[in-house]
Amino acid sequence: MKRATWRSARQHVKAVRTCDTERLEQSLAEAAAAFPGCAERVLAVLIHVRAFSLADALDCMKAAGFRVGHALLTLEVFLSSSHAHDGRQSEARLTLADFELAFTFWDKLDDAVKAWLSVSFVRVWQSPAGAGLPGPLLFRLKELWQHTPPTAKQRLPPARACGLGRSKEETFDLLDSHVDLNGDTTALVGELLSRGFLPPDETLGRHGLIGGLVWTRPELAAERLLAGTIALDKPQPTIARALAAAIADSSSELTDRAVKHFGRFVDLLSESLPQSTNAALAMAGPLLAVAARLKEEERRPILGALSGIYLGPAPGETRVAEVVHPRAEAWFTNRTVLQPSYEIFLDTAIRAISLRELVGAVRPVESFRVSRGFQERLHAW
Repeated sequence: MKRATWRSARQHVKAVRTCDTERLEQSLAEAAAAFPGCAERVLAVLIHVRAFSLADALDCMKAAGFRVGHALLTLEVFLSSSHAHDGRQSEARLTLADFELAFTFWDKLDDAVKAWLSVSFVRVWQSPAGAGLPGPLLFRLKELWQHTPPTAKQRLPPARACGLGRSKEETFDLLDSHVDLNGDTTALVGELLSRGFLPPDETLGRHGLIGGLVWTRPELAAERLLAGTIALDKPQPTIARALAAAIADSSSELTDRAVKHFGRFVDLLSESLPQSTNAALAMAGPLLAVAARLKEEERRPILGALSGIYLGPAPGETRVAEVVHPRAEAWFTNRTVLQPSYEIFLDTAIRAISLRELVGAVRPVESFRVSRGFQERLHAW
């Protein structure tokens, strides 16, 4: 009798899976009347085979006589392998209404189900469909999407944090927990500035926001760095390069405080950017332009730290930069050559400052291998 009962149950589930749309309500009613215990399998069929949303599937099952509730929301329903056409695991695709419905049962759900719902919701929020999700709804479901911290690939693009209308504390909590600040943060920084969330007297230490600020408002970024309200720790080469250019273009007065913070910025680059040769090489001109505006006694330690960016770890070793060949033509197979970056730095520094000042402030040229052309220019100077 038991074997016949389960065989009949499978037949009812198969009927729900394969019947015409016109007979679906009847098949559901027959399954509910004969075998109410197969509700979980029926729900999985409706979601994975018949492409019902969770909300519509539960409505149909309730109308057919099934008892519906949190007990049906299991991983076996959301991650079904028995109903996929190719035998692989089929993952339910929930709509916003489905997540709202599942959240009504939140306190009664298993932790594994909560984790899957959390990751799935962030995936929807991350997708193009998540661009228009309203802020009040998102923060009403805050407990759902905060349950499982996202991985680096699951983090939201910065634009998803715009237009939510939340408080400063809620906004920065979202940025720290769920937003990938390595993306394009220009729109986000613009909104934060307009709402007064980046006041000039507060230290800004998030690298992504610093990058967005320097690309959106370079003058303001330079002012804040020289005022000491930008905190950098191992800056990304692109951000450091943009900051150097912003300081060089800035019209801010180089007060004693500004000189101190500019010196710290150069020291930081000397410590953290020795491997980023090409980026550091691009900063030589802007940083030397700023150094040229300083008093001679202020320049000396800065020039020493600045020259350290282009030195190798071993004594007498210099970094190598890939530069365009001076006689490169379209028919060249390789239009770049490797050239000692310390030599390029000295060439730029002598033109921007003077050879007299550089003597004693930087490492002597004799301890490095330099090209014959640079030796000739050095003797000419």
